[in-house]
Amino acid sequence: MTGVQTCALPISSLEETITLLRNYRAGCILIAVDTALPVLLAHRIVPDYVFALEAQIANLQDFIPYAADSSSRIPLICDITSNPGVVRLFSPNVFFFSSHFFPLRLLQRLQEDELLPTPFPALGSVGVAAVYAALNITSGPVLVAGLDFSFPYYKTHARGSPANLAMLHKADRLTPVGLTSYEQVLSRPLLRLKGKGGGEVITDLVLRSYSVQLKEHLNNLDRVYDLGRQGLPFGARSINNEKELAKILKIPYERNGRTGKDKLSTIKAFPASSIDKLLRGEIHRLEVIIEGIKTNLNHADIDDSLEQERLIPLLEELDYLYLHFPELKLESNRPYILRVLHSAVTCHKRLTRLLSRIPYGPHTR
Repeated sequence: MTGVQTCALPISSLEETITLLRNYRAGCILIAVDTALPVLLAHRIVPDYVFALEAQIANLQDFIPYAADSSSRIPLICDITSNPGVVRLFSPNVFFFSSHFFPLRLLQRLQEDELLPTPFPALGSVGVAAVYAALNITSGPVLVAGLDFSFPYYKTHARGSPANLAMLHKADRLTPVGLTSYEQVLSRPLLRLKGKGGGEVITDLVLRSYSVQLKEHLNNLDRVYDLGRQGLPFGARSINNEKELAKILKIPYERNGRTGKDKLSTIKAFPASSIDKLLRGEIHRLEVIIEGIKTNLNHADIDDSLEQERLIPLLEELDYLYLHFPELKLESNRPYILRVLHSAVTCHKRLTRLLSRIPYGPHTR
């Protein structure tokens, strides 16, 4: 069986490749990152998969078109830390992966219990992570569109994206169209670097670091092609015309009898019993911490007692309770421990509610 050509879609110059995508849609598996989804749906192009990485609610608006017509049932590929609201929209058609963004003890326990989904490196950018996913789904050509790592024409997003639509809604006589986007770009320290076509592009340190990171991951792979003609280069081969694209899509690639869709569909389900055991273990740890903190908060010498007793080692096992705190390390002062207590109580409630919802039989993919 021949392999499958995969097209990974980030966002900014995406609009310039819409015609190509429509013309050659049937020849590839189409992976769209979150922000590209509404742009594609507006052009009646339905991707095979949607890719999400964001843990916060910042990108929930990207899925409004999908929520309005969930009958399309597009599968979602996402990190286990992705926002639950996004995951629920696509459930049960969800394929998880796990990015090791921090050496969390919880991730270690998940791995020990064989409950950790496919590991991904901590890539930061959803576009870079989507390309990484495409490379692992297939051994065929990977075509990339809209991945600029820059601000073409001082734009942050393509036409039809939520950010672009928000800019249009805010436009008035004192705020011309494009001003909001222009001001956002200028608010950052900008760099002027050589682009794909040899000209100068506007970018910043973060976007440049993503382009360097992707180039390192590609490591001169000869099966990654860039449909875009602007932005920073990232190590992909350029496609100069439509004739070259058609030729690439006709190249047969062996994949041991499986396409990219087959590979995703055969991911082993995690037994509900294993998830039940893990959750009960976390709930028990949280209960010990909650009771221990409450007891120690009644001591006048709390700063000393916390260091001497067993709470600190237990808290180190539950580092997800304070990873989001602004402090760089675990502290033992009263204000800090009170915040940890609040975090522990919140997590305990959520895990207890989740435990009550586990069905009998396979739980998730």
